[in-house]
Amino acid sequence: MNFGSKVRTLRKSLKLSQSELAEKIGVSTRSIAGYEAGTSIPRKPATYEALAEALGVDANYLRTEEIDKPELSDPKGEFDCWKMRQEILQNIRKLFICDEFGFDDQMDFMADVEQLFLDARMWTRKYEKIDESR
Repeated sequence: MNFGSKVRTLRKSLKLSQSELAEKIGVSTRSIAGYEAGTSIPRKPATYEALAEALGVDANYLRTEEIDKPELSDPKGEFDCWKMRQEILQNIRKLFICDEFGFDDQMDFMADVEQLFLDARMWTRKYEKIDESR
């Protein structure tokens, strides 16, 4: 799990909003959002320490990242990316019009999807050495 995913998961488990966590550690809400989205990390060691304390973990836990190869086995050759894409988009549309799924939930969901994308790109660059010009 990467830094952003760890922060997000821990924050949610403590039922804290991004702004509440930001206030606790003395950074902006935008900083917390950036951490969780994987677009930034704390620049100062003291921020890692404050974040770890607020989330109830060791700072070294937040600093270490593990990238595991995703399981994509498809022994029967039935994995159809384009079909899956269409099904996912249809389900997301349904999710966004659901009365029980408020704006904050939608934003959290979008951040989760963005994090999945960033994790997959990081894995691909690390293990596959893809051609970035595509």
